[in-house]
Amino acid sequence: MKIESYKVLSRFAGISGFQRIYRFPNGYGASVVDGRSLHSYPFYTEIAVIMFKGDSNDKFDLVYDTPVTNDVIITDGLEDETNYLEQIKNL
Repeated sequence: MKIESYKVLSRFAGISGFQRIYRFPNGYGASVVDGRSLHSYPFYTEIAVIMFKGDSNDKFDLVYDTPVTNDVIITDGLEDETNYLEQIKNL
């Protein structure tokens, strides 16, 4: 299954930012923010690992204790972003 098929929500996120939420069958998900003006250095997207609360696609907590990362991930391109999303999907 393609990563895009796991996208459950898209919305604006702050000044010139855009957020996509992915929900995977393992209960984890990812918040992916494209908001280049939010940082003073160039990046493609910012990814946070999330855990959903119940069945709602917009209620979740950030998770900082996975093998993928213990922080927010800064990506430098679509290939990098997709790689991290696959890792989260496979937790």
